[in-house]
Amino acid sequence: MRDFLNRVIIFGLIFGSMTAVALGKPLRKKITFTEPVKVNGVLVKPGSYQVEFDDETRELTISKGKRVIAKAPAQLEILNKDSQFMYELLGDDVSSKEPKLLTRVGLKDRIQAKLLNAADVKAEGVR
Repeated sequence: MRDFLNRVIIFGLIFGSMTAVALGKPLRKKITFTEPVKVNGVLVKPGSYQVEFDDETRELTISKGKRVIAKAPAQLEILNKDSQFMYELLGDDVSSKEPKLLTRVGLKDRIQAKLLNAADVKAEGVR
């Protein structure tokens, strides 16, 4: 009986530690866009959104409520201690009618998610 109880406890510890690793928290942040932006080919209108980076799938998801607006492959980067920003856009001058592309999103402290374009995904072998 004692051996059985020891095995159950060991199994519980092993299973519990695996569950804790699998249930890592995604990084989330509420962000407000003041102008329309494009994320992975999807137009995101100005407004407030929930931005979430899932380390397991390496995807950045932009959602409003329970509705997913856009998803894009991304990677995390750590900024130097002097850098802090909400998001970074890439685009032409102000007179351009084309929406700017979202390239980076600041998530937590000095952690940012860099959105990967098709060339980056192919070069780095990101799924």
